[in-house]
Amino acid sequence: MIGAVKKHIDSGRPALVWHAFTSEEWDVVCGYDDDAGQFIGRGTYKGGEEYHREPWDRAKTSGVHGFGAILVYDKVAKMNEREAEITSLKNAVAHARKTLAEGQQGFEAEGIEFYRQWVEDYSKPGRERGLADAYCYDTYSSVRKAAVKYLRELAVKYDCRDSLEYAAACFEREADELAKARPLISWDSPWGVDEDRSIKLTPILLAAAGYYEKGVEYLERALTIISKK
Repeated sequence: MIGAVKKHIDSGRPALVWHAFTSEEWDVVCGYDDDAGQFIGRGTYKGGEEYHREPWDRAKTSGVHGFGAILVYDKVAKMNEREAEITSLKNAVAHARKTLAEGQQGFEAEGIEFYRQWVEDYSKPGRERGLADAYCYDTYSSVRKAAVKYLRELAVKYDCRDSLEYAAACFEREADELAKARPLISWDSPWGVDEDRSIKLTPILLAAAGYYEKGVEYLERALTIISKK
């Protein structure tokens, strides 16, 4: 893997390497130091100001998903934008509507089911703010902010413009609600059990979940209109 990444960089292309700099994330490797045996690049929270360096075999220390690299070469076909965009909407709805299969644990919930569980958990006493809370908070916040811009770009391209605009507005409201939760549940918030925090957080998550579910309904309407064309 190290040799393949070095060769890729020599060809003028950066590589994505799992766990290269940050913890269990895909990081961008754009250079290497043969003498030091290091990769050089940036990660989600390392290398923001200066390029970061780590031993180039750090990927093998990952304890979550193993290790690997993604190398992107020349385009081999023209992208079908319409197909890709419609598929992205379908995938968003599928994620939102996914429910736990038999034998799955509660922490494996996704989409609407996860949101409802999140609200229910914080509505009960003794809920501890943990690692998963902060991770999911950051993921939901960033993804929904991106969705707003993405859907508004799509809205001008499709006959279901109103539905996509309404979905974007719902996700924007969701992101606004989640912004209120940042001091309570982000990585910077206090750990452990805090009943006062739970009392403040529950209605925020409830409102955010409502906007998310409504936004998904508008996506479903948009797909219904598209499918008739």
